[in-house]
Amino acid sequence: MRNILVLAALSFLISSCGNTDKEKTKDSIYWVNSLEVNCEGVAPRTCLQVQKGDELIPGNWETFYAEIKGFEFEAGYIYKLRVEEKKADQENIPADASTIEYILIEQLEKRPDKKVLLNDIWILKSIMGEEIAGTDSKKPVKTPQIEINVAQMKYFGNDGCNIVNGSIKELDDSVMKFGIGISTRKACPDMTIADKFDKSLTLVVSYKLADMQLSLFDEEGNGLMILKKTD
Repeated sequence: MRNILVLAALSFLISSCGNTDKEKTKDSIYWVNSLEVNCEGVAPRTCLQVQKGDELIPGNWETFYAEIKGFEFEAGYIYKLRVEEKKADQENIPADASTIEYILIEQLEKRPDKKVLLNDIWILKSIMGEEIAGTDSKKPVKTPQIEINVAQMKYFGNDGCNIVNGSIKELDDSVMKFGIGISTRKACPDMTIADKFDKSLTLVVSYKLADMQLSLFDEEGNGLMILKKTD
C-alpha cells in the first residue's frame, strides 16, 4: 500500500511539472512588417513591426521592442512566423527587458512587399483627367507633390500652395486610405489645383503602381490622380 502511495505521489509531481512547463510556453503566429521603425530605448535604435494572428490585417502593426531569437530580418519582405513565447528566467532579466522570450520555431512565409516601392516623393502629373504643367519657379503656385513614408504610415508634401501632411490609415498591396490631414493656410492667386488635390486625397481608397507612376482611385474605381516618382 505504501509503495502505491509513493508511486502516486511521484506521478502527481511529474504531471504537475509537465503542466507548469506547458503553462510557461505558448506558440503563436506572428506577422513581421517589411520595414523597421525608430523606437525608444537606452540608445536610439530600430524595432520590428508585428501583429499576431492567422490573418494579416492591413495597417494593424504594433512596434515590437523585443527580439525574436533565430529570426533574420531583411527589409522589403513580409514574414509569417510561428514563434514560441517562453517566460524568461526572472533572475536574469534586465530592468528594461521583456519578461517573455520569443523564439523562432518556423518561418512559414516570406514575400516581397510592394508597399516599399511607395517610399519616395511623388509629383502630380494629372488630376481628374487634367494634365499638370511642370513647376515654374517664377510662379507662386508649385506642382503638388507628396512624400510617402510607409514605415511611419504618414505622408508629407504640398498641394501647390500649402504644406500638407497627415497619416495613412490603411495600406496594403492595392488599398490606400489617407487619414485627416493638416495644412498651412496661405492663400494663393489660383487655388483650383490645390483644392482639387486636397479633396482627392480624402477620396482615395486604392492605388496602382506601374512604370514609375502612382495612380490613385476612388471607391467606384474612378481615376483621381496620377503621380510620377522623382528621379
